[in-house]
Amino acid sequence: MPVKTLKTVPYITTFLLENPRVREYEFFLKPGERTEMHSHPDYLIYVLCDFRLRIKMADGKIEEVDFKAGQSSYKLAQTHSVENIGKTDARALIIELKD
Repeated sequence: MPVKTLKTVPYITTFLLENPRVREYEFFLKPGERTEMHSHPDYLIYVLCDFRLRIKMADGKIEEVDFKAGQSSYKLAQTHSVENIGKTDARALIIELKD
């Protein structure tokens, strides 16, 4: 599948792979930018560079998190918004698991 750029959701810069089981894309957010509230199925995140985010969950809980290059984690399905509160660009690979 060819790589495609998504213009409608600016923090998703490039889709890398999509098939019936997974969707992989690059996430990019400049300092001070934020996403709208959105949902993910269960997913993996692989961090490409150091950055700091404020994550607001659908229930109103807010957490500030430092991400480090090379870090990888698994997250359960969730609805959240994120804001880049650091001084560096936020870049990560997101791999969403489909049913």
